[in-house]
Amino acid sequence: MAEPIEGKNVLDFIRIPSEKGTKNAYPLPLITGSDLDLSRDTDDTQTKDGVKYRIGQLTVEPKVTLLDADEDIIKVLEDSLFNGTELEFWHVFVDKKNSSGLYYSYNLLVKVTELSQSSDSDDFATQEVTFTQMSNVTRGYTPMPESQKALIDYVYRGLEPVTTQNPTGGGVASSETAMPTYGSTSTSQSQSPEA
Repeated sequence: MAEPIEGKNVLDFIRIPSEKGTKNAYPLPLITGSDLDLSRDTDDTQTKDGVKYRIGQLTVEPKVTLLDADEDIIKVLEDSLFNGTELEFWHVFVDKKNSSGLYYSYNLLVKVTELSQSSDSDDFATQEVTFTQMSNVTRGYTPMPESQKALIDYVYRGLEPVTTQNPTGGGVASSETAMPTYGSTSTSQSQSPEA
């Protein structure tokens, strides 16, 4: 039976194209919602032989809503709006993995063309970011760098420093407790009376 995909398991990443040789794509933080609208315009012309349809190019419009924060990656979004710089964009479905453990995603070049800020006094400040497509959209499967997997699965960490050589900080996660077997040594057993 098909399982529904949870919205929290659809993640959005960006990267400045000039840094593709040195940096991983960066996850957009504190996202409360994201949309990816894919569409094709259709023109119809009435002829004596009936209606003829012309299908346009595939267009994509990503949008994200996130809580505002003093984060460099949010400033990268602002730079794209102010300076017209392009960004690489990924829309990654964590719940869609292939047999090699790669994650299904859409990928394209975008520019930020709208950034709406909201700051009500009784709520967190938010930003709604609209991207405009600057390339064809492609789809495929991507690996998830270890540094990004923490977004998906929180890993138990010990108190030592977390480094590349010691990614769990010396900690070892506890395994699930198995159901005890009736009559095992951990269960008190009645003793047979002596004859």
